[in-house]
Amino acid sequence: MHFTDFARISLCLLIASVFLASTGCYQDPIRAKLIGTWKIEHGEKLTKRVNQIDGDVEEIEDLGERMKLSFYASGALQTKTRMGEVNREKNGLWKVIEFDEEEAVMKISCELMGQQTEHEVRFIEKDLIRLVPPNMAGTKSKLSFRRE
Repeated sequence: MHFTDFARISLCLLIASVFLASTGCYQDPIRAKLIGTWKIEHGEKLTKRVNQIDGDVEEIEDLGERMKLSFYASGALQTKTRMGEVNREKNGLWKVIEFDEEEAVMKISCELMGQQTEHEVRFIEKDLIRLVPPNMAGTKSKLSFRRE
């Protein structure tokens, strides 16, 4: 085999790799852990403390499918919230900053409506995560989501 044959083969392999990566055939296994649509877990009985002193608890309507997060392989992000008067859909971008395999914690960066935020995503199970949703970045409320 001559050097030029080796160079041609290397170039062909490089072109094939770039093509596969750009067409989505190659998927980063770390990003793949989060890719998909996630709906709020235990949405059927979300409760809220109304009066801390009396310990009264007010039950809020059935949530079911009313809050969803969709993380796409392309890096797109979509959040849907439909609760009471709130009916919002937000579109943005996401990317992985780091992943701690031992702790099952992923740190992601999100951009929604011009706001850049970072979120810690804890993998409770393969298809169950806990995080402050990107569309609720101003709060400290961590919610659980199950992959559809």
